[in-house]
Amino acid sequence: MLLLESTYGNRTHGPDPDAELARIVRDAAARGGALIVPAFAVGRTQALLWRLRQLEDDGQIPVLPVYVDSPMAISVTDIYERHQDEQDPEMQDLMAANQCELETHQFALARTPHESKALNDLHGPLIIISASGMATGGRVIHHLKQRLPDRRTT
Repeated sequence: MLLLESTYGNRTHGPDPDAELARIVRDAAARGGALIVPAFAVGRTQALLWRLRQLEDDGQIPVLPVYVDSPMAISVTDIYERHQDEQDPEMQDLMAANQCELETHQFALARTPHESKALNDLHGPLIIISASGMATGGRVIHHLKQRLPDRRTT
């Protein structure tokens, strides 16, 4: 017997997820609103930061302020950065050149509840990456409650 987890087993994914992410970011920026991304703290947040940085560097998306609002995701990202020898060769080369590819060009962290709540006072196009990844709890809930009434929010 074989048991598999298949949360998204019945979905067909597009051929170019980077192009779709770039389109979503560009659309959110053009509307002048916030892009709220519920993301898992381990793995997903770091992968998203990597892709956003690559899309910025390639000129596929505008440079926007990006806020990571998850104490666990911040801690995990710190671990990724401290253990460069565990990264793939491309990431090791970038880190050796002091280019932290897990930080976008306008990057900030919200470690405390006060810093998290202060994000609600920011206006203009921006990206907030916050836990929980399934939007069932955590800090992302207050961002969604605050920003979803604004039609510019993605």
